[in-house]
Amino acid sequence: MATKYASGQCYAYVGYDSLYTNFFGFQYMRANLAIVNITSEGAPFLAVATQRFPSTTQNAFSAFGSISTASLYTNSVGWFFYSQAAGPCNTSYVGYTNRNLGLTGRWAAQSVDTGFPTLKAGGADYVGIVKRGLPGGSLFPTWHRAVPSTGTNSGCVSCLGANYSVAIYGSQVTP
Repeated sequence: MATKYASGQCYAYVGYDSLYTNFFGFQYMRANLAIVNITSEGAPFLAVATQRFPSTTQNAFSAFGSISTASLYTNSVGWFFYSQAAGPCNTSYVGYTNRNLGLTGRWAAQSVDTGFPTLKAGGADYVGIVKRGLPGGSLFPTWHRAVPSTGTNSGCVSCLGANYSVAIYGSQVTP
C-alpha cells in the first residue's frame, strides 16, 4: 500500500489480488488497485472505481502480486504485478502508471520485464518498490524472476527440462 497527500486530500493506493471465475467457469487470479480517499478516517471512500487486470471475465489467465506506489515528487502513481496473459511459462512483470494521482486521465501500460516462467522459488518476498519513487518523478518497482541456471545445484527449480534459480530485478519507470 502507498499513500499520497495532495491538494488537501489523502489517498491510499491498495494493490491486492482476488480470485475470479471467467466466462467459462474456470478460476484465475486477478490483480486489483483500489484508490481510497482517507482524508476523513471516520469515512473513507473509493475515490474512483477499482482498477482490475484482467478487466473482464472473458479472459483465461492470471495476474497477481499487486503492489502500488506514489511519487513524493510528482502526482504520479503506479500499480505493478505479474501477468500470465501469454501463459505461465512466459510470465511478464507489468504495470500501469498515471500522472494525475490515479483520479483522472489515462493509465499508461508499462511492460517492465517479459519472457520468464512462473516458479515457486522463494515466494513474492522481493516484489516491492522504492517507496515514494525517485527524484524527478520516476517510479522504481522491484520483483523476482526465474533465470536459467547451468548448474546442477539442488536449490534450482526445474521447469520444462531446464533448471532455474531466482534473481531480484528492478527498473526505473517513467510515467
